[in-house]
Amino acid sequence: MHVLKRSQLILPLALVAITGGFTLPAMAQDGAAPAAAQPESGADRTKLIEAASLYVHNVMIAKPEGATAAANVLLADSVEPSELAMVIDSADLGKRMDEAFRRSRRMADVADASAALETKLEAGRQLLARKIDRIEEAVKMLVGPMRGQMIATDRLMAAGEYATPALMRQVVEGRDLGLEAASMRMLVQMRRQSALPLALAVKSLDPAAQRKICVILGQLGYPVSVPVLLDLAQTKGVTPDVSGAAMDAVRALGATDQPAHKAYAEQAYAFLTADPSLAAYPSESMQNVWKWTEFGGLAADRISTKVYYDAMAMMLSRRALELDASDDRALAIFVAADLRREAAMTDGVIDPLFDGQGRSAQFYATTAGPQTMQAVLQIGMDLSDTGLVRSSLAALRETASASAMIGDGSTSVVKALDYADRRVQFEAAFTLASITPKASFAGSEQVVPLLAQAIRGGNETYAGVISRGTEDAQRIAGALRTLGFMPLTTASDAKEFGAIAARNAGADIVVIAGNGAQVRSQYQAVRAMRIGANIPVIVVAQPADKAGLDKLADDGRTVVLGADISDDAFKAGADALVAKALGGRLGAADSSRYVNDGIDALNRIGLASGNVYKIADAESGLVDALRTQEGQVKVSVAALLAMVDSTRAQRAIIDAALAAEGDEQTLLLAPVGQGARRFGSKATTAQADAIRELVKKSTGSLADAAAAAFGALSLPSSEAVDLIIKSRVPGVRVAPTGDAPLDDVDAASGDAADDAKKGPAEAKDSDV
Repeated sequence: MHVLKRSQLILPLALVAITGGFTLPAMAQDGAAPAAAQPESGADRTKLIEAASLYVHNVMIAKPEGATAAANVLLADSVEPSELAMVIDSADLGKRMDEAFRRSRRMADVADASAALETKLEAGRQLLARKIDRIEEAVKMLVGPMRGQMIATDRLMAAGEYATPALMRQVVEGRDLGLEAASMRMLVQMRRQSALPLALAVKSLDPAAQRKICVILGQLGYPVSVPVLLDLAQTKGVTPDVSGAAMDAVRALGATDQPAHKAYAEQAYAFLTADPSLAAYPSESMQNVWKWTEFGGLAADRISTKVYYDAMAMMLSRRALELDASDDRALAIFVAADLRREAAMTDGVIDPLFDGQGRSAQFYATTAGPQTMQAVLQIGMDLSDTGLVRSSLAALRETASASAMIGDGSTSVVKALDYADRRVQFEAAFTLASITPKASFAGSEQVVPLLAQAIRGGNETYAGVISRGTEDAQRIAGALRTLGFMPLTTASDAKEFGAIAARNAGADIVVIAGNGAQVRSQYQAVRAMRIGANIPVIVVAQPADKAGLDKLADDGRTVVLGADISDDAFKAGADALVAKALGGRLGAADSSRYVNDGIDALNRIGLASGNVYKIADAESGLVDALRTQEGQVKVSVAALLAMVDSTRAQRAIIDAALAAEGDEQTLLLAPVGQGARRFGSKATTAQADAIRELVKKSTGSLADAAAAAFGALSLPSSEAVDLIIKSRVPGVRVAPTGDAPLDDVDAASGDAADDAKKGPAEAKDSDV
């Protein structure tokens, strides 16, 4: 595929949706409903206060019936959440209600009603806190009486980042020096909640406002603004005082001077990790992406939390590419974030920044080229993001040459052969099998066995067992079977496990059992092996040794269980490790596709007869597949085995053909002949006799296929002579028609031959 120059790639990346998104006033956020209805009368307010007081009283004296009745009054649909919050907090009942909620969790009869009431009250408090008029009112109260200032501070802290626009406006406009100073102090007090909104707006301000915002950002202690501050300081034409203020803020945040594009790339990667601290409200379904508008001031686009981190990573890495088009890391981060964002764009997910721009994420992935996609693949593996890893491999299959794919043998795609998810292992093998390497590389020996395993039935998951105790090994194997694993042959040590796993094209998990010294030694040996470096490990330790081995679990890919635990506890521990380390299991659709892809790949390898990938390495898996698969897949497997020069392979094909019936048997006889013609006959005497009988008794296309196999196996020609004498008598129509049993034909042939030996009179008499 033609790979665009980097300068050609940057322009489409820079076309962000300007009119496609939607911008909301900064405080009309997260379902911030229209202004909450006020209680219609003092009587309504009094009724709600009485109900709240009764609820608290009855909870405190442990009378659940009375508490439930009072809670139901407050839970009525006619009581809006914001109305409830306003009444409760204005009556100074908030702390008492919170205490009642905590106590009610231990009272079964009122727990459900209390939970519903607590949820409603918190929702109301959130709606109230984010109301524009209340925020504006609170900002003005910052310079009023002391009590008013305290109330204002509480309200603005509750509003969080939603209060930033109103506070920032006072700083930028600077009409009231006292209010400006109070607003600056409030923004500093908000710290994380104000950092990102201010950072995303500062470059759009006039120099005087930029200096003020730089001072605030420097005091927040939150480094998310460092890339923007460096960008501002390094922008051509910026005034020296602004540049100095920006660098002062950078140093105050503990950062150092560096090219802004590098800082943007680092921050973009931080967003790519989905660090919850980078979202104002990570538990909510929507987030804000802030910007400065000329007439409306600070405003926000609403974006689904599901794609927020990726969209922010794209926005920041895009800016890095604007500053330096040669920033390879920024490009890889953009592509990685775009692939993940696109995968998350399901129904109901909102992305006003990058959605609907015409070109798919895969377009940029393939256009970016194999070097970038190797970096994207590495990012996916570092983040244990299986979806991103698989998307990267798909792009590499489309674009990478042998040298780009393998490099020095330590590329990301080679490392993917050892990724914990079986789907990735198969797809990495397909990717590497799509090229013809000139020399072997670390991991090349895994490719062909993995392809064979994909054909065998990729939905199987395999578990190795290392144990010197037969009883322990049997118990562990039984538990693994109940978890859906296929236990491999038990190994006595790590070296033997490595050999067993290599023949099987790897293992998905390994269990190590024994005493403390044995377990630690074998564990370290497994981790030192390429095949075991990242494999999930279950350590089954003796009770006295467990405490000393618990630290092995610190790597996140190991769980340490006591040998004295129940089978259920073992399964629970194994389940937890599998869920964490292995990710998704193969589904039927993936498994079926892998079978077909594996057959295609091995067929190319077999026909190529290369020096690195050898079809013979697939023998074990293909022999197993011949037993488990059926229909056309089974025939294709037999054809692959016919390319393997081994006694085991040829005899397995013959056995499969003899055991089959109908059309399948006819089709399977062709690979029997193919293998024999390539490598000579390796059939056993019993197999040869069975094929001879098949030749005698079969008819039609089956007879032709059996005869071809018989001839290819170079079996004695006396059989052909016997058949000619019995069946091919001149002038006698004894050839089988339709599905006539060959036994009847043989009898007819024999009678005809006998008649031919008699005189005409004798023959006539015998016909009577």
